Formats: sequence, structure tokens, C-alpha cells
Amino acid sequence: MNQENQTDAVSGLRPTEAAIADCVNVRARPPVWVMREYDTELGALACAAEFAISKACELRWLGDDWKTTAVDEADLDARAHVIELLGDGDTLLFPVGDQVVQVVGAEHMVFDASGLRLTDIAAKAAAGHASAQRIYRELTEGPGVVIHVRAEAEAGRTARLEYPADEQWIAERRERLKTALDVALDLTARHAERMLGEVGEVGMTLIPLDARLQPLDGLQVPLDHIPPTSAARRLHVEHLARGNFLKAAAGYIALAETWRAPAEWSGRPSDYSARQEGVILQAETRARDCCTRLYNIIRRPGEPPKLELVNQSREAPPGLLSGLLQVADAVPERKCVDDGLLQTALAAHAETIKTLGLGDMLMFAVGDELVQVIGTEHTVRECMMLRLADIKASAAAGDRRAQRFYYELTAGRGLVIRIERGPDGRDRAKMKFPSEEGWFSEGDAGLNRVSLDRERLH
Repeated sequence: MNQENQTDAVSGLRPTEAAIADCVNVRARPPVWVMREYDTELGALACAAEFAISKACELRWLGDDWKTTAVDEADLDARAHVIELLGDGDTLLFPVGDQVVQVVGAEHMVFDASGLRLTDIAAKAAAGHASAQRIYRELTEGPGVVIHVRAEAEAGRTARLEYPADEQWIAERRERLKTALDVALDLTARHAERMLGEVGEVGMTLIPLDARLQPLDGLQVPLDHIPPTSAARRLHVEHLARGNFLKAAAGYIALAETWRAPAEWSGRPSDYSARQEGVILQAETRARDCCTRLYNIIRRPGEPPKLELVNQSREAPPGLLSGLLQVADAVPERKCVDDGLLQTALAAHAETIKTLGLGDMLMFAVGDELVQVIGTEHTVRECMMLRLADIKASAAAGDRRAQRFYYELTAGRGLVIRIERGPDGRDRAKMKFPSEEGWFSEGDAGLNRVSLDRERLH
């Protein structure tokens, strides 16, 4: 499959960006996902959590003595293993200086307006208050304290204190999410069966998951609207994932119809007369739980189609349906590239852009950002996770390849990456500088599906 717009699950970079990162020894790790925008309902949950801590420590909580403090990425990354497991009704409290701040809900809203002071809890602990001693120890020595707020029919809201430092807390949370994801996958598979019986096709569908990992309304691409090339299909899936569709989701399930042929078949799967029709389901969550399922479509005369599970893996191999949460999160709220500079750069690279084929991509610098022009349609996109500044830093450190890349991207004619299918049916990626004739860094395009390397969409 063409990998031009697919996401590499290891590095978090699209292979066209990851290929350059490999050449110049640059690595990018996506930070823990959080929401910085204020939400009223989550704000109320944060207030309830502060009140619960105040009550447990027997502190006087006024609720209006707010002080804000900056919560930086280091504070969040240190608690990423807990934040990614927060669900509906949860909030994690931890100290930043003397303020006790929060990450709230499955949406991971950062609540930096604190009415709690660490020194007040410390004073209670020093006076021998047992609950305050435990809470102070968890706040200062552990990842923090989780408050789970639950709505009760008669009693209003109840709050339960939990301590992520306890050995079983993370294990139980992960097992609970794993079970919920399996249920969601089962529901989605039954939905796909109904679609096959009622409509005759599944096409390509993207389904967001809520905080409890229950499927929400999805977006489907009918079979006859699916782009013909794998690069275009990936671009189409990324468009579905962008905006607000997956940005606030706790995860997603993506499914698509497939045609598969034996590994020894050297032609296209669609040309193999005994090809096996199937459906692939791939799920990923913000807690980094993954699952890939492959079903065969069983058709018998006089009966509706059935799905038969033939393979399940707790991994998300890089490919058409992987890494869509990173795609959703990486889309900037506003454009970083100056439009005037972009138009000037496009004009300067016009000669090369005209030569781009279906599987080609041209990358070049616009100011301090990297931009791609993709395929024969000349789709323009900003590189989300590969930064020009990182290549520049590697060049300044003496990396000869980084120096050449930086020169060509900023002062030269850019870099072209081409995806081609080899005689073995696999796609290969290769690069060239438009100022030169030869290609270099030819290798596998990055697809590595277990037992699915012959899979193609109908």
C-alpha cells in the first residue's frame, strides 16, 4: 500500500516525515494529550474534586480563593501513565509549587485555577490528621490523587479518593478499558454484518469512542467513493479524523472492506479469482490500548453474510487506519505558515510541482516550517511533527546528511519522495533532490501488517 500519508506507529511521524527523520537522526515523541480550553461541566467536576480533598483533610474550602499557576509539559509527562487512564468522572490532582492543580475527565482538561494549597494540607498532616498525611504523601511522593465523582439519583454527587501509586490501580484500570474496548469492537463487528446484509457493503468507516469507550455516530465512505490509491485513501481517512471529530474522543474504531490473496500471488489481489473478502477493524485509545481484528466475509446462498474472526492482535500496525488520534491532535487551531511566504515558495517550486506523479510528494521549507505538496492534485499540507528546527540542530551538530537536507529544504529545490510498487507487490519509498538525477534511501514503504501484507481495499 502507498504510505505517503500513513502514520508510523513507532515514531509518530508519517513515513515521508519519518524517512527524513531517520536520515538526520531526529526523533519526535508526541506529548501526553491534554485539553487547554476551559469546559464548564469539567470545571464543575474540578470544583467537586477540590471540595472532596478539603473535606477529607477537614480544611475550610471557600471555592472562590482561586490562584492560577502554569502547568508545563514536564508536569504532565511525569504523570502521563495516569492521565491516559482517566475516565468519565475522574480528575487527577497534583501539586505545582504550592498550588494543587488538576487534569480533569477523559477529555484531560488542564485546570490550573486552584483553591487548594499544599501548605494547608501539610499543616494538617503535621498535626497528625491521618487522611491528610496520606493525601500529602501521594501528592508529593507519588503521581497524585484521583477523585472519582459519581452522580447518584438521591444523594447527588459522591466522591471517592483513589491513589494511582497503589499497585493494582493501573492494572485494574487497564483491564477495565481493555474489556470495554472488546465490547465496542464486538458491537462494531455486528454493525458491519448488518451493513453487509442490508446495503451489501461496508466501505470505510470511522467511529469515535466516548469516555466509556462506547461507539458514537461514525462517518462512512461508501465503497464507490473510496479513492483508488492507498496514498489517497490515507489522506481521505486523515480528513475524516481532523477537526473536532476525533479531537475530544477517547479513542476510535476504523473499519474497511478488504480483498486478500495468498502471499505467493504476485499480481493485484483483485485479480485473484479465489480471493478472500474480509473486513478489518482497528481500534486505538488515548490510554494506548490497541486492537486489530481481521474477519472473513462468509457468503452462503439464501443466507445473510456473516463475519468470521480469523485474526486478532493487541497491536496497531502502521497502515491505513492507524495513528488517527495523533492526526486529530496535530492539526493546529490556526495556520502556522504565512500565506504570503507560502505562495512565494509555491511559485519558486512550480517547475518541480508540475512533475509530481500520483505517488510523489515534494517537501520544502517556508520560513521556519516544513510544507508538503502531495500527488498530482498538488494538495498542500504543513508537516505536523517533523520540524525544520530539529534538522537545523542536527546540521549544526555536524551531521553531514542533516546539513545537506537543511540546505536543499531551505535554499535548494526541496526533496521529492516517491512511492512505487515493486515486482513483489510491496510498495517502496525512495527520495531524490530535484537538483540531481539519482534516487537514494530506497526501502520498504513502512507497511508491516501481520498476515495482512497482501491486503487491499475493494
